Amino acid sequence: MESYILHVRSVKESMSREVINTYQLEEILPKIIDYEEENYYNNIGVDSNLEKDLLEDLQMLDNKYKEITKSVIIRYQKIVEHIKQTRGRKCQICQYSFIMDNGNEYCEAHHIQYLSKNGSQSSDNVILLCPNHHRMFHYAHDAVFVDDLVDGKRKVLIENVEHLIDFS
Repeated sequence: MESYILHVRSVKESMSREVINTYQLEEILPKIIDYEEENYYNNIGVDSNLEKDLLEDLQMLDNKYKEITKSVIIRYQKIVEHIKQTRGRKCQICQYSFIMDNGNEYCEAHHIQYLSKNGSQSSDNVILLCPNHHRMFHYAHDAVFVDDLVDGKRKVLIENVEHLIDFS
């Protein structure tokens, strides 16, 4: 009987060490991981703010959603489609377009006077552009100048190179 009690006591001690070891592991493991991550980023010379941002991003991989309500100007796609048909579906600056998967040539319609600034949706306010020139018109204002419409044509100056664009 005494050996049985010793055996039970031994099993209890062993189990309690395992429980303690498991608890300690759960407590210590995150600290070890933090230490390893810190040493890794310090060794490769990553800025600590960047490191924190990166770790924060990695911990939030699930997409988050928010509901947004906004007012938009209704664009009349039939007008743009008519302009593309009559002007040949190519950039009016460089004549570039590419064939999309559906077989159509790709170009983008740009409103010279922005619709958000009370620009018209009429054909004399729309120029067809390739994606590169379209980005220039939006983000390189100092490099792009568009003159007034005269006899169905506009002078467009891009990086001091003049282009005469037909709007008829």
